[in-house]
Amino acid sequence: MLIDEFMSADVYVFGVPMSNFAAPAVFKAYIDNIVRVGRTFLYVPDDAAAPYKPLVHGKRMFVLVSSGAAGYAPTGPMWPLNHLEPHLRTVFGFIGVSDVTFVYAGHDMAGGEQLESAINEALAHIRQTVRAAA
Repeated sequence: MLIDEFMSADVYVFGVPMSNFAAPAVFKAYIDNIVRVGRTFLYVPDDAAAPYKPLVHGKRMFVLVSSGAAGYAPTGPMWPLNHLEPHLRTVFGFIGVSDVTFVYAGHDMAGGEQLESAINEALAHIRQTVRAAA
């Protein structure tokens, strides 16, 4: 059922809280339930050069990442500790979803003006992305 829902969508939007530098267990479980041989990828053992074939095509994904601290985006000082984005790019790319946009909003723990500023920056990124896609 999850795979059918996943395959029928044209666009994916996931809100993922970063937990210990990666995705929380519940999101990992979701991934484990949709990355399935014969449904979202093929395994062709006779093709030594490329035995894995993605079955998901023409999809776009948006991942909204929240984190207690800030700076986990690729240009931020915490990027080396970000295992969420590389993992999601790898696993969804493996099944064929390579058009992925990440939007970060940090400072959950700080709250106040820092959190408000982070949310406003994330909203601006979303608006810019939507305008570019229109």
